[in-house]
Amino acid sequence: MQKFVIVILLMSACCLDERIAVGLGAQAPPAQVVNGTGTLLNQAPMFLLPDAQRTPLVILPVDTVVRVVQREGDWYRVVYHDAFLGDRTGYVQAANIRVESGTVLSSPDAGPSPAPGLPAQPPNQRRPATPAGTSRTPSSRTDRGYVSVNGTYQATSNGFTATTTLTQNVESGSLTATYSTVRPPVLDVGVWARVRRNVAAGAAVTWWSRSGDATLTAAIPHPFLFNAPRTVTGTVADVERQEFALHTDVSWVAPVGRKAQVAIFGGPSFFQVKQRLVTDVNASSVYPFDTATFVSGITADVSRWRVGFNVGVDVTWMASKYTGVGAIVRYSRASVPLPVSGGEEVTIDAGGLQVGGGVRFRF
Repeated sequence: MQKFVIVILLMSACCLDERIAVGLGAQAPPAQVVNGTGTLLNQAPMFLLPDAQRTPLVILPVDTVVRVVQREGDWYRVVYHDAFLGDRTGYVQAANIRVESGTVLSSPDAGPSPAPGLPAQPPNQRRPATPAGTSRTPSSRTDRGYVSVNGTYQATSNGFTATTTLTQNVESGSLTATYSTVRPPVLDVGVWARVRRNVAAGAAVTWWSRSGDATLTAAIPHPFLFNAPRTVTGTVADVERQEFALHTDVSWVAPVGRKAQVAIFGGPSFFQVKQRLVTDVNASSVYPFDTATFVSGITADVSRWRVGFNVGVDVTWMASKYTGVGAIVRYSRASVPLPVSGGEEVTIDAGGLQVGGGVRFRF
């Protein structure tokens, strides 16, 4: 009989505890669905759950505009648009947010909780219009990438010296031409798109064209005597060079504050070099032909493709939603063999260190 009484008392205690727990749960404030935007009054952490002991997902700076989805006690569930990670949903303490607009509904009328990243829509009601002067959170579509147009300066020299063999009077001579140092302005146009979080892929083209002088020294064989070459020197003007490169890059992009970002990039480059080379020389002489005078140089235009590489850093600051300015530093290099004459080749360097800046157009 005593055992039976003890069992009855234990069952009654369990039922009482359950009723107390249910009663306490009923007294907890219900979640409220909010449809609107809010502005951070202070710098505040955003958590995955409404628990300040957790590690924050991100620290939101003051004046950040967020989409307010739901209120749960002292917390707001918000959607924050990250320029590189897209929409992120989390919790911010309500004391740190000023709700700019929206309709608050208690949970019995609000229906199921909205899906992460989507605002709550009260039944049979339209989303309230954004008040004048309040900007909406930009969509991820505007952060997929940007187009850059830069003017840069090539800081490294692309001058070179080429020596070739020439044949006159049934004897071999030599021709050495030194092509002047050129540091040209360079046009740089690129486009990149974010493929995953902080990783982006893109391509850029660089192009420049410049004319310079070539100074030459030639040893011209004697028409009557062997091993008695005559030396002539001269200058050939308007020796043109063009360089086109297609750079394909993978970038690591990191935000700096709310409007700036830094991209570190690198990848293979495809160079095409067009160069005018001095291949022979015209000289005049009179009997007994022991001396010769330079008249002109004979030139030929040659072109070659080669694969190289490029690395660099791009810094962008967005002045508005779609436009901004930036600076770029790019180093590229490829070794390009050019045919001179008679099967001979001269190897020149393409690319170099280019520094400059320009405008950015976000899409």
